[in-house]
Parts: sequence; structure tokens; C-alpha cells
Amino acid sequence: PAELPVDRLLTYWTRIRSIAWRAYAAEISASAGAAAGYRAFESALERWMDPEEASWWAQRVTAGPVAARQPGCSCVAEFWDLYAGRVSEEALRETLEGHGGDRAAVVTTAMNRASRHFGSRSLYGGVTWDEDRAVVIECFQALAEGVAPDPLVRLDHAHRERREAFNDLKKRLRGNWRWRLTRIVTGQLVDLRTRILDRLAADAAELLALREEAKAALLTLGGEERRLILEAAHRLVASGHIQVPEDIELFTHHEVEATLQGHEPVPPIELERRRAAHRQALAGAPLPEFFRGRPGVAEADLPADAEVLEGWAASPGSVRGTARVLAKVADGGALEPGDILVARSTDPSWTPLFMIAGGVVLEEGGPLSHAAIVAREFGLPAVLKVRGATQVITDGEQITVNGTSGTVARTMRERVR
Repeated sequence: PAELPVDRLLTYWTRIRSIAWRAYAAEISASAGAAAGYRAFESALERWMDPEEASWWAQRVTAGPVAARQPGCSCVAEFWDLYAGRVSEEALRETLEGHGGDRAAVVTTAMNRASRHFGSRSLYGGVTWDEDRAVVIECFQALAEGVAPDPLVRLDHAHRERREAFNDLKKRLRGNWRWRLTRIVTGQLVDLRTRILDRLAADAAELLALREEAKAALLTLGGEERRLILEAAHRLVASGHIQVPEDIELFTHHEVEATLQGHEPVPPIELERRRAAHRQALAGAPLPEFFRGRPGVAEADLPADAEVLEGWAASPGSVRGTARVLAKVADGGALEPGDILVARSTDPSWTPLFMIAGGVVLEEGGPLSHAAIVAREFGLPAVLKVRGATQVITDGEQITVNGTSGTVARTMRERVR
């Protein structure tokens, strides 16, 4: 981008935004299809069991290959195979020959591909993996040193559990008296209901995977637009229109275009007013979840000494570990293998951290959120929609995450120490 003249830079930027809008429409369609498919399977189960149990089975049975189908994950798998010695000597020799015999070049290439494919947090906010690869490098080092669990083994194990879960589900249904009675009354020799459920589960898993692929593509486009925004910011700093690159957030897209073309759409006094308003907005307290009229200051959802936090059971299983509270994905370097990832929310750019985490606790998210889908695929116990989790849970304390019951237990004695 730095080598492009202004007119070509703006033309490319316009094209990226146009593709991103179409990708956004595709992501919305994919999300709607995933929600419909997941709900269809869940509703079919609710004919034979209560809603809570149906939701639990739906989580287990629809945990399909989501992260594994994303390009970034394949890059990590390539890197892991190289370091773990799983590739044959002949394949390793061919790989090294393709990079001039430089093993470091092979690793760098894998990291570059992974950082590019994992995308960005959003269009304007958040540093992408491609801008700051420190976290990616630390994740790769944890894999290479063997202190992190093998992500491929974890994925294979989760996929086997999914197949076994469906067999367990069929046994559970055959033991249901209403299920048996319906078969007797209708005189079914071959029970087609299990085949229908199998198809519904497979469709739901596939639609969830497509939804994640669409979201990852949208965020990759966001990362590309961010590159162009940063280039525009550097040019405006050089021309004296703004003081620091971050000030470009004070402009609209059309104002940035006009300024790059030599116009002065925003006078300095207006820019200063926007800067003051922006600082005031950042310093403001978070909005309360519910309010009427003018919102007041949000109150803490839970007391700081709460022993058990409750949320939505997103991925079954239980794990105990050290809580690592992360404000943004760039803080992922603090996450040690087996730590519990505690954050407000996540998106596809957080996927590398799921490969080394032992469990997940988030303040936001639902059954079809990225965190829930990927956590189930990796077999990570996860509890979402835990109000005030990042405020109540202290970084470094020991917690137990129960993704089956939807609770997070804090060890009070260890926190006092």
C-alpha cells in the first residue's frame, strides 16, 4: 500500500469495502442457516427429552470440524507436524529443499501463513496477528517445546467423542418409553427416526462450520482494510493533518478520502472537539444491561467475593486451572498451556489461544458463538454468558470450570494467598 498513489489506494480501498459488504451479507445468511439447522436438531430431540437435556446432547453431537477447516489451523498443523517429527525424512527433506535448506525459513513461512489467515479482530479496532506476531510466535513455541497439548490429537479426540456421543444418544432414546411406544404403535421395522436425527446433526454441524468460515473470511477482509487505514493514517501524519495514526478514527471514510486528495473537510477546531468527545466516551463507565431513559452507571453484576459464578453451559466437561484474564487478543502471550482463558468475548482471531488453553470463561456468547463452537471442537470445557467474569475473577487465581453444569467455582483459600 505504501507504494500506491492516492487514487489507486482509494480505488483498492473501495473494492475491499465492497467485497466486505457482500461477505457480511453472506455471513448473515450463513448464521441464519446455522441457527435454523441447530434449532431443528434441538427441537427434534425435545420431542423425547426435556429442553435442558436436549440442549446438552445438541452441543455434544454437533461439535464438527470447524477450526480444522480454517486455513490458519492447517498452517499450525503443518508447523506442528514439522516440529513433532511426524513427517517422514523424505517429506522433511523436500520441505527444507523448497526453502533452501533453512529450517528457520520453514517455521517463519508457517507462522506468516497462520498470522495472515487468522484475520483481525474488527475493521478498525484491534491489532491483527500480521501486525504483531509476538503472540503467534509464543503459541508456536509452546507447541514446539511440548508444553502445550497436541492440537491435532485434541481435535481427533473431540471428533471421536462426537461419534461416540451420537451412539450414546441413540441408546438413550431407545431406552425412552415414549420412543419405544411410538415404534410399537406405528409398526416400524426399521427405525427411521435415528437416521433422521443423524442427518439433522450432520447438517447442523456442516452449517456451523460454514458460518465460521464466512466469519473468518469477513475478518480477513477486515484485516486487509485495516492495512489500508493504517497507510492512510501514516500519510495524514506526514502531511500534518493528524498528530498520531490513531487519530484517523476521528474521521469518516469520506473525510479521509477528501483529506488524502488535498481537501480540508475537517477544521482543526472540529477535530479537537471530536478528540475530546472520544476521550470522554472511552473514560465512561459501561452501560447497564437494562435501563430506561438516560442510562446511569452500570453496577457490578456480582460481588467480588462470589464463590460460584453461573453462566451458560457451552461445552461439556470440567477442568481446574489458573485463570488468565485477557482484555484483548494481543494479551495472549500471558496465557500458559492449560490456563483458563477468561475474557469478555472472542472471535476467530483468538483461535490459536484455544489450542493451548485448558478451558474458557466468557462474559458474552451463546450456543452459536465462535467460542462455543470452537471450544466444543477442541473438547474444552467452556462457560459463557458469565456476568462480570473479567471484573470478579482475579488474574492468576485457581478456578474450576464446569461446562456441563455452567458454573465457575473459585478457590477462596488460594485467592487469599
